[in-house]
Amino acid sequence: MTSPVSFSPGSIVVGFDGSPLGVAAVQWSARRAAARGLPLHIVHACRTDPGDGFGFVSDPGAREAAGRTLLQTATRHAHAIAPALEVSTACVRGFAAPTLVQVSHKAAMLVMGAVGHGIISRASIGPTTLQVAMNAHCPVVVIGHEGSRDVVTHGRVVVGVDGSPESLGALAEAFDRAALRGAKLQVVRAWQPRRTGIGIIRSAEPAPAADEVDEAIAAQISSHAASYPQVAVAQDVIKADPVRALHEHSQGADLVVVGRRGLGGFPGLRMGSVPVRLMGRTACPLVITPIAA
Repeated sequence: MTSPVSFSPGSIVVGFDGSPLGVAAVQWSARRAAARGLPLHIVHACRTDPGDGFGFVSDPGAREAAGRTLLQTATRHAHAIAPALEVSTACVRGFAAPTLVQVSHKAAMLVMGAVGHGIISRASIGPTTLQVAMNAHCPVVVIGHEGSRDVVTHGRVVVGVDGSPESLGALAEAFDRAALRGAKLQVVRAWQPRRTGIGIIRSAEPAPAADEVDEAIAAQISSHAASYPQVAVAQDVIKADPVRALHEHSQGADLVVVGRRGLGGFPGLRMGSVPVRLMGRTACPLVITPIAA
C-alpha cells in the first residue's frame, strides 16, 4: 500500500468512492469541519477491497485517473457546503480499509458511508466500513442515509451506555459532541435479562450488579457535567434490546454515539454486536468510539 499524501493532523477524514452515501459523507464532513474550524481530508483508494466487488477498470493508470476525477467531484461537493473550507485529497494505490485505518492515527474522526459501490451494496453495512470501524484509532462516523447532510438539526445527541469502559468513553465523546452542537444529551442504558447457562434466562438483572452499573454511570455523568455545564442531560434506563432502543431514540436525533464494544462478548473481541447491528440502520449518523489503548 502506498501511503496517502500528508495531511494536517486533527483533520476530519472522509473516505470517498463516488457512491451516493459517499457524497452524503463528504457533505456531512464538510459541514462539521467548517463548524469546528478543522481541515477536511478526502481519501480515495484506487484498489477495491476484497468483498467490495471487482471495480470498473483493471488498468492501474486508468484507476488512478478515475480516482482523481472522483476526488475533484468530492472537493466540489465539499466547497458547495463550505466555500472557504481547507480541503486536501489523496488518491492512494492501495485498499480502502487499511488506508483509512492508517490515517486514523492522525485524524480527529473518520467519516464513511455505510455502503459503497460493492457487490453487496444493498446490505446495511459494507465490508470496508465494517473493517474500518473495527480497527480505527479515532471515532468513526457512519452515514447511513443520503439525506444525512447535517442541515436540519434537532438539538439532541443520544449515547448508549452499559457501564463498560468503552461505553463510558462514548459518554465522554457524546458530551463533547453535544457541547459543540449546543445540543442536549440523552443517555440511554438499555438492558435485557442475561443468560446464566444454556437455556437458562434470568427474570431480571441482579440488583447489586444493576446498582453498581447505574452508580458508575451516574458518577461519570456528574463528572462530565461539571466540565460541560451548558449541556442539559436526560437519562433513560430501559428494559429492552439495546439495538432496538437506540434505533428508536435515533429518530429526531442529530447523532447516536456508542462504544466499539460493551460488557458482552469475550476478551479480545474487536467489536460488539450493538454497533454492528446499528450501522446503516440509525435514522441519523452513528459515531463509534475506539477501544481505549
